[in-house]
Amino acid sequence: MSTAAREYTKPVVKNQEMPENMAQDILEVGVKAFQEYRTERDIASVIKRHADNEYTPTWNCIVGKSFGSFVTHETKRYVQFTIGHMSILVWKCG
Repeated sequence: MSTAAREYTKPVVKNQEMPENMAQDILEVGVKAFQEYRTERDIASVIKRHADNEYTPTWNCIVGKSFGSFVTHETKRYVQFTIGHMSILVWKCG
């Protein structure tokens, strides 16, 4: 496996406030999205749609190399992680 391929298979959680099984599910979807799609927008869309379908709406997702955030989220519905050089923030609001 090449180094580039490997970096898209190991998510690193930076901040988590959600049940472990939910976080692992979202991380797995994130890895698959990074392997299948090229743009940050497409990757974010896949993760958001999955969370909406599995855990009831309304979820939000940001994917990018550099961003700041200050979000209000539902209790136990927030995870921030990295895959390779990209950061992913997923949270539920509403």
